[in-house]
Amino acid sequence: MGSASSFPREGEGATTSSGTPRLSRHILTVKPRHNPIVPSQADLVLRLLLASALAGLLGGERELTDQPAGFRTHILVGLGAALFAVISAYGFETVVGSGHQGVQADPTRVASQIVVGIGFLGGGAIIKYGASIRGLTTAASLWVTAAVGTAVGIGQLALGSVTTAITLLALVGLRPLRRLIRRYARDRDEYIVEARRDVDVAAMLSRNSSASPKKDPTAPSVCWCARHRRSLRLRSRRPSPGWNTSTTSTGPVDGQGPSRSS
Repeated sequence: MGSASSFPREGEGATTSSGTPRLSRHILTVKPRHNPIVPSQADLVLRLLLASALAGLLGGERELTDQPAGFRTHILVGLGAALFAVISAYGFETVVGSGHQGVQADPTRVASQIVVGIGFLGGGAIIKYGASIRGLTTAASLWVTAAVGTAVGIGQLALGSVTTAITLLALVGLRPLRRLIRRYARDRDEYIVEARRDVDVAAMLSRNSSASPKKDPTAPSVCWCARHRRSLRLRSRRPSPGWNTSTTSTGPVDGQGPSRSS
């Protein structure tokens, strides 16, 4: 037993047969150990399922309105964002918790790239049809879906659920208000007429309207633009039977006549 104590332990100073000191060997081993801060695998899987369910609710609303990015697309976006968030928050705990001073990790880097990546996907949902642009609401829905998946992935379950409820309220509950606003906007026409300073455009346009502005609320109202002092802007509620858009000028007028924008 006495001879066993003469062997040097690993890491202690040991000598060779010639009496020279032997270099100790330092082996860095990373041993996985349980960290109470890191959730269990079952908890992380439940987060992925919850993120997919919340994203499916948002995608279902888009699917019912026949949008290009619907049910499956939103689920994939929410699931991918949640998985990236889980990896960013807990995927490097084994290396960071090893105690080695040279190992550093920033858990926000992976999550910050989700915002950049979802911007390209949302840009693909925006389509231009002539003078109008469609897909802005769908692109915003994809952006919110990625945010919900990220929140659920890092454990903010209540925050992700409340955000989903508010988004559904904006997409579904505010739809009647949107129709009311659009109906009011379609009932208004706007005409812009530009002329030289020596032309009395207001008098010229008033002669082309048989309706009296004081008696008929549908008659166009005339106002000068403060910027150029050369153009008139007329607004009228439709229908306005007394308003004739093909006016005849009493003097030189720049352009082909009134321009209409609705």
